[in-house]
Amino acid sequence: MIRCRSIELSHKFIQCMVFGLLIGLCLGHPKSVLGNDAETRITSIDIIGRDLVLLLNQLIEGERDPTKRLPLEPVLKKVNQAVQRSPIFLQSQANVREVTGQRNEAFSALLPRISSSVGSGSNDSSSNTGIYSGSTSQSSLNVSQLLYDFGASWKGLTAAEKRQASSLMRVESQRSELTLQVIKVFYETQRSLLQVRLARENLQARRSFVNFIRERADLGASSSADVVRAESRVAEALEILASSLQSLSQAQANYRQYYDNEAEPYILPKEISIEEMDLNKLDVYVQGHPAALAAQLDLDAANFDVDAAKARLFGGIYAEASRSKSQGPGSVLFNESNSFNLVVRAELYSGGSQAARLEQTLAKLDKASMELNRVKQEQLRILREAFAEYNGQLASVSARMLVFKGAEDSYAISKDLYAFSRSSLFEVLKSQEDLYNSGQRLIDGIINRALAKYKLLNAAQRLNQEITSK
Repeated sequence: MIRCRSIELSHKFIQCMVFGLLIGLCLGHPKSVLGNDAETRITSIDIIGRDLVLLLNQLIEGERDPTKRLPLEPVLKKVNQAVQRSPIFLQSQANVREVTGQRNEAFSALLPRISSSVGSGSNDSSSNTGIYSGSTSQSSLNVSQLLYDFGASWKGLTAAEKRQASSLMRVESQRSELTLQVIKVFYETQRSLLQVRLARENLQARRSFVNFIRERADLGASSSADVVRAESRVAEALEILASSLQSLSQAQANYRQYYDNEAEPYILPKEISIEEMDLNKLDVYVQGHPAALAAQLDLDAANFDVDAAKARLFGGIYAEASRSKSQGPGSVLFNESNSFNLVVRAELYSGGSQAARLEQTLAKLDKASMELNRVKQEQLRILREAFAEYNGQLASVSARMLVFKGAEDSYAISKDLYAFSRSSLFEVLKSQEDLYNSGQRLIDGIINRALAKYKLLNAAQRLNQEITSK
């Protein structure tokens, strides 16, 4: 009796062992145990959203290893061409020609002035000796040379040369700003292109998920309500795509303004390195900025204008020579006259106009001094903000890459659990939405970080130098 009882317990123990083994096989290898239908469903749900994930992983790979990106030189070549064609840049060059003309006008005061006159006519005159009538003719040649004016002309010329140099500095600053604007248009267009591609992949993933749920509904694993909920997410994806396409159209319009053609899908290129830039050298960057140099040149020009205005109060010494020839009525011979004089010219009283001009130049001097201080403070603020923005965007990209990786893993886990009915539809849809949102923010973060880098280069006035060296 005891022997039979032992045999019965042994059989039950063996049955429990076999049952536990089967459960372990089911949990550890669900694809092979559940059959071909389940394996097909799991394979189909695994590929949903794969292209979206590949796109974003490609961007992350380029962010971590910039050497894997496309070359930068073709982009910079297009940027230079766009800047050269820009009406803003051409207008700044026209301003340089205007200031150059003013410099040449100031230089002409040091050169001789030559004038001549020729005339002919008739003359009727009478006197005690008789009446004379006939034709007359006269010609003259006058030469005047400034000898000394207490430095007024030389100082006026120096002031004009300073303004010419200031105008060239402003052209350089304008070119850097325009280059930054053209680069910004390029990256904003690439942002829109990437967001459109992401939106398309998101739409395709949600459509594929609807098809997957319909297959489950046919097998009785999902309800028609689940299909409706998934289809509503497809409608949301369509709305996102439409909004992305609208943003792309606006970006393309701005792109054509500078590049004269449509932007093509282009994986983000390499970027200019800023490893040598130092936050402790802000004063050096400010002193070398074209805007600060232009303001300093304007201040120097204002100083020379004041000195020139003071020197004009004393007049000047001139050498003048003239030669004239005339013929009176009834005369066959010409009367010739030659003269040479040293002349001192000075305005003894001009109604206070010279004193008023001096006051104007002194006021312009004070204004130029305050403008220099304002420009330096402004450039210092811009540099600090640019450094802070770049560091913030750099940290933001690192954080957003981690968020995306977490959303990617969460999405993969949610799909696997839902395939075996271990999670709800809401969790899968939520993880799918989180994946898209994290990808959208990641693209924005990468573009914003690139723009912050070029903004920093422009603030430190290294953008033109780096582009020229390329």
